[in-house]
Amino acid sequence: MRSLFQRARSSEIRVSFARTKKGSNNRAKARLKVARIHAKIADCRLDFLHKLSTRLINENQVIAIERLQVKNMIRNHHRDVNAAQNILAAGQAVLACGEAVRPARKLKSQR
Repeated sequence: MRSLFQRARSSEIRVSFARTKKGSNNRAKARLKVARIHAKIADCRLDFLHKLSTRLINENQVIAIERLQVKNMIRNHHRDVNAAQNILAAGQAVLACGEAVRPARKLKSQR
């Protein structure tokens, strides 16, 4: 995380950039300073994500990722009051038993 000094410094540089006259050399230099600060922030965030993902990989043997289609869940929310419980149960079943739990998809012509 950025320290209080770094936050104050970045906001100070952004304010000084905003006060410069458009088209001036000082504005170009201030723009580069702001870009450098934003790049540092982006690098810090990326570094944190990299460290977190590395730690998760090292601590866990299996990581399961479930691909839910939120659009369909929102569209069908009025049909099923317990949608969240059903989604959780389906995810746990796939996690416990594997991909074979999923039912076969029906084609429109078979309905």
